[in-house]
Parts: sequence; structure tokens; C-alpha cells
Amino acid sequence: MLGVSFGIAVTVGGTIGVGILRTPGTVAARLGTPWLIVAIWVAGGLYAFLGTNAVVELGTAVPRTGGWYVWSRRAFGEYVGFTVGWSDWLSQCATIAVLAIATGEFTAALLPAWPGLTTWIAIGTVLALVLLQWIGLRSSSRTQEITSALKALGLLAFVVACFYPVLRPAPGAYILPVRPATAGTLFSAVILALQSVIYTYDGWYCAMYFT
Repeated sequence: MLGVSFGIAVTVGGTIGVGILRTPGTVAARLGTPWLIVAIWVAGGLYAFLGTNAVVELGTAVPRTGGWYVWSRRAFGEYVGFTVGWSDWLSQCATIAVLAIATGEFTAALLPAWPGLTTWIAIGTVLALVLLQWIGLRSSSRTQEITSALKALGLLAFVVACFYPVLRPAPGAYILPVRPATAGTLFSAVILALQSVIYTYDGWYCAMYFT
């Protein structure tokens, strides 16, 4: 058995991804109001928490590998199960591609003297993951636990670093003014921002694939 530590690691690893590096600025730009920005992130966290409770209950009641496919097939039949499973598989493939491209972009930014590396780094990332899976389940699960711990520590360090400019603002620091918004523009901004937040939290259900 993979164990609880792997379940925690795969959930943390799936949740802490590219979204947390890309979406906070987008959410803040859409809303502009500090209290509303915080409220949107709290709402997204509540959504993930409630969804996790549902997935845990389903995974305990039907302990079979397959996640959404297994539950949809049991509840709605073969056709819906096939459609949901196929869509989920395509989504996971797209997620791997997005993560690989982001890894290539961020790594290439750290190596400006080596232009044109983004594509090759992305391809290398996917091939490295394939090789890791090929080696065996135990080695890949251990790697998941180690990398998830590093990601969690890195995120915590990043959060702590974000408070430094607040506690010790630089001379001449400029605070963006709050933008007034009408009811219509505020509604659309909240919906789009919440979409980005839910995308960022996406991955809270990853452990269900290994039940």
C-alpha cells in the first residue's frame, strides 16, 4: 500500500502548482479591493474543503481506482461514465502539458544566456516523469513525497517573504488605489476571479486516483 503519507503528498503536490504563481496577480487586477481579494481566496478554499469531504466519502464507499469515472459510471451508467472518464483523461493530459511548459518557461528565465530552451526543457520534464514511472511505483511515490514536501516549504517561505514589504515598506512605495466598480462589472470580475482561484486550488482531489 502507498499509505497516508503518499495520499497527503499527492494532494499537496497536485494543489500547489503553476496556478499559485500565475493567478494571484490576475485576481488582484480584476477585483482591486483588498477585502474582496481575500474573500475570493477564502471562498475558493471553502469550495475545495467541501469538495474534499465529498470525495473522501465517495472514495471510502467505493474504494476503486478511477475517481470520477468510477462514481459517474455507478451513478449514471456506462455512457456518462465513459464521457466523464474520457474528459478527465484529456484534462489530465492537458495539465501535464501546462506544467511542463511552465517549468520550461521558469527555468529558461533563470538561464537567459541559453535562449530557446523552453521547449526542450518542457519535453525533458515529461520524459523524466515517464522514466520515473517506468522505474517503479515505490520510487515514484517516494519522489512524490519528497517533492511535495519541498513545494510546501517553498510556498511557506514565499508567504513569509510576501509580508516583508508590508512590515518594512520601501521609501516611495506606491499603493494602487481601489477602483470603483458598478454592479455589472463587479459581478463579472468576481466570477472571473473565482474561476482563477478554483483553478489554483485544483488538485485537492488527486488522492482519489489511488484508492
